[in-house]
Amino acid sequence: MTDDGARAVRRGPGEVAEDDAGEVVVALYARLRELLDIAFVPTVFRMLATHERYLAAVVDGLAATSAPRRAAYAAACVELAARIAAQLDPPALDVGADAPRVAALLERYNVANPSGLLVLTALAVGLQPARGVLEPPLPPRAGRGVEDDVLACHGGFTVPGLWRELAHGWPALAERAWSEMRSLAEAPRFATGRTELVALAADAIAPGELPAPAAVLTGHDAGEVERIVAWFARAIPSMVLEIECLRLALSRGSG
Repeated sequence: MTDDGARAVRRGPGEVAEDDAGEVVVALYARLRELLDIAFVPTVFRMLATHERYLAAVVDGLAATSAPRRAAYAAACVELAARIAAQLDPPALDVGADAPRVAALLERYNVANPSGLLVLTALAVGLQPARGVLEPPLPPRAGRGVEDDVLACHGGFTVPGLWRELAHGWPALAERAWSEMRSLAEAPRFATGRTELVALAADAIAPGELPAPAAVLTGHDAGEVERIVAWFARAIPSMVLEIECLRLALSRGSG
């Protein structure tokens, strides 16, 4: 998939796409990419951009945090997720000649998601955790396509970007990968591993360094942003684990 194609796939409901952003949001997106050392703007920040004032406050707060500390914790989260993935023991996933391109896709998200995990864990302090995000028992598949089933199993909020790109670029692979991920998510170790990831991420950014939604917004706007933050604070650690499981499965398939 080309860069333009990937950006098109990443256009989801309730987001400000990178190509559609106005001048202020373009500048915020550029600062985010620099601060987090990422190549694209993850879904959560594209959704928060619908509340420009809050995204600006988050970016300003993030700029004041310690970049080396964040980098060290992000790396530690990936290492922990890799150990948990090995314990979950995903089966080999053979993607043939497409293996390098799929591996590159996983790596791109494997850079963005751990950094996002640190930010969302800090933003979600004091919020009620979202429910139904890869929590067993998962809803029956009932003939749904991959993206619809990913949405249902992640609580019906939005489809994580990785699954959007897999489903559009490699539909057969996405079907196989998601079927295996469904099984892994039912394992108790997946839930305990996610809890361990969140606990580790919570030490990266000190309380109060990033603004809570209610510190910047009021009324409906604050509630809407709290809903976004609460879901991603649950979904991003899930995706960090999902990606490590996929990376391990891919390495076994090409070994």
